[in-house]
Amino acid sequence: METLDDVTATPAEFFEQVFLIIRKISDDSHSKRVFIVHGHDLYSRDQLAEILRKLQFEPIILADEPSRSLTIIEKLEKNTANIGFSFIIYTPDDVGRSKAGVDMARARQNVIFEHGLLIGLLGRERTCALLLGKVEEPSDIRGMLYERMNDIRGDALKVARVLKDAGYSVDASNLI
Repeated sequence: METLDDVTATPAEFFEQVFLIIRKISDDSHSKRVFIVHGHDLYSRDQLAEILRKLQFEPIILADEPSRSLTIIEKLEKNTANIGFSFIIYTPDDVGRSKAGVDMARARQNVIFEHGLLIGLLGRERTCALLLGKVEEPSDIRGMLYERMNDIRGDALKVARVLKDAGYSVDASNLI
């Protein structure tokens, strides 16, 4: 019983500390490395990376990672091994045409492919598409996590909210 005499915390303080530890363990259960998939809009890619850094995440951009003579798919597999979340930026980089002759602005094929790959690796709840401008929404992502945006920098709070909803501890005041 002597060890009980050394306890100076009140029950409320004790449970506050316990819940703080539980929150910290929960926050650390997913890597803060965030993979960014993008097309030709490098400005939006860089804006998202800057927002992620301000929110204390580590953005991973495939083009910035060393190739080491790997094929693209090998490089993707290597650089997505330890990530906790991914953002896929859909921008109107390509044009597709329906059989009826209607042109539609579309994301690059690699963006759509990598989106599917990341859904398979991380699950739908840890993958978010950001649709910028007038870009066709692939029918297979309906019902999945995505945000329509006009400007990533202007919609930085949406990015913070998506990460918070995914279970991360996010301090949006870091965006100021």
